[in-house]
Amino acid sequence: MSDFLAAEKPILQRLKEEIPGAHVLPMGDLGGLQERGQVTPAIYLSIVTTTPKNTRTPHSGQLMRQVWAVTVVARSYRDVKGGSGAREQAGPLIHQVITTLSSWAPQVEGDTYTPLCMPENEPHQVDHSESGFIYYTLFFNTEFVI
Repeated sequence: MSDFLAAEKPILQRLKEEIPGAHVLPMGDLGGLQERGQVTPAIYLSIVTTTPKNTRTPHSGQLMRQVWAVTVVARSYRDVKGGSGAREQAGPLIHQVITTLSSWAPQVEGDTYTPLCMPENEPHQVDHSESGFIYYTLFFNTEFVI
């Protein structure tokens, strides 16, 4: 393994191919963005954590666990205060993200990743804005040997 974050590119590619109606971007693109310039629907990908597991592989490599965050962004001008319009737009997109990534393994030449799965004890994060946006963050785990 020569690129510790190598899973990012195939995950982004998978989302782009399977969910063509959304803007799929790495999280770095969200950094300085203001809501008035935010494109929707959008999906942002970012690495959250990488932790070593206490298990060594048969070849003495270190087993690592990565957690990736996928943030779905939607907006609706209907029911801006209550957010029901944004939730109606986000719901199908959230479902597509889950079905697209669950049980799929990133393919990186020379590396083996376990299929992505949603962690049991990692609550999803939901934020609403006063201007009708919803930000729904899902988490996915994968493991690999370094």
